[in-house]
Amino acid sequence: MLHIPYTPVYNNFDFIIFDLRITKNLLQSKFYIIDIRCTVDIGIIGIGLMGHAFAERFLSQGFTVRVFNRSRDNIKNLEDSDVILCATADELISTSSTIILMLSDADAINNLLQLTRQPDVRKNLQDKTIIQMATISPSQSKDIDQAVSSSGGHYLEAPVLGSIPEANTGTLIIM
Repeated sequence: MLHIPYTPVYNNFDFIIFDLRITKNLLQSKFYIIDIRCTVDIGIIGIGLMGHAFAERFLSQGFTVRVFNRSRDNIKNLEDSDVILCATADELISTSSTIILMLSDADAINNLLQLTRQPDVRKNLQDKTIIQMATISPSQSKDIDQAVSSSGGHYLEAPVLGSIPEANTGTLIIM
């Protein structure tokens, strides 16, 4: 992955991701512009340290944020904030068009989104954008991409470079 500093042409773009890959000796590049400021329904699944920092950062910028965590203990300190606590992953997915996954591994992602099941019993991912931020293998990411895409959703692998301080200040590099 290659991080390229940029000066945004439009002030409403929150971040730009440039993805550079070499596949079968061919150089492929993809340029993604994520206009997240126009998305008022951000959902975050996985409220560990980084997910919590993301939720607080989005809230500080005036976004509506929904969260879900498998363990309720991690979201107790968000109960008094303006986040919307979802009781289930289904609730978050059905009410958010952009879903950020801050889960531990590919198995957690597959189980939560039911990606290993037949397409007719998968979570409704039609027209949803799934931004996956865990560190997983390229083959696992391709499998998740295929499952999300075949369900009518959009998938973006977006691992991060940085930690909690960078997430809090909005300087985290998304690769």
